[in-house]
Amino acid sequence: MYREEASFMEPVSIFKGLKRPNMRKIVIWTVMILMLVSSLAVLPQEAAAQAPGNKDITFYFQNCTSAKQVGAISTMRVMNTTLGNNLNMTTPTAKAIQTDWYLYPVLADDTAISGNVTVHINVLRLGVSQAVTLRFWLYDIDGSGTVIATIASGSRGLNVLSTWSEYSVRATNVALYNISKGHTMRLYFELDGSSSNTYSIAFGDSNYKPRMVI
Repeated sequence: MYREEASFMEPVSIFKGLKRPNMRKIVIWTVMILMLVSSLAVLPQEAAAQAPGNKDITFYFQNCTSAKQVGAISTMRVMNTTLGNNLNMTTPTAKAIQTDWYLYPVLADDTAISGNVTVHINVLRLGVSQAVTLRFWLYDIDGSGTVIATIASGSRGLNVLSTWSEYSVRATNVALYNISKGHTMRLYFELDGSSSNTYSIAFGDSNYKPRMVI
């Protein structure tokens, strides 16, 4: 009896000639991608604070021709994001100057403040001694005029010139603070110098534009 032997062709790999993938590298890259996705999902609050939309705001000090009503407070010295057009060069006073400005209008929404708060001021010295100390306090004030909290404060000693010049004083690393809708901010400024000198400040227009940058 004749039995025909079945013939079989040798199988040919479709991957012949291709390099075998490096599984170790694939695993490493997979782990790195998972770690990156996980870190993006838990961004800290500090990183979120640096996102676009969180930026410095400048409040210019203004000298009003008529009193503004800021909640329960009536004042002619306010600050907001527009430049004024009414220059005020204060009468020279001996040794020191104390003054303040209120945010006007009051806040339309809850507002958060953090980082640096810098006050810029134009000063003229009349007298020999150059050394002065500049100080400021920034307060959260509610609609009744009550101080809710001190948001920031700063102090700086420096020499001032006998010509009109701009100087600055800063509070750094101010902790995150939330001000409620309907509140205002009061900036209280103080210059302390020599009893043998007199001092003036100027503010209110585009030539002399003292301001607070938050």
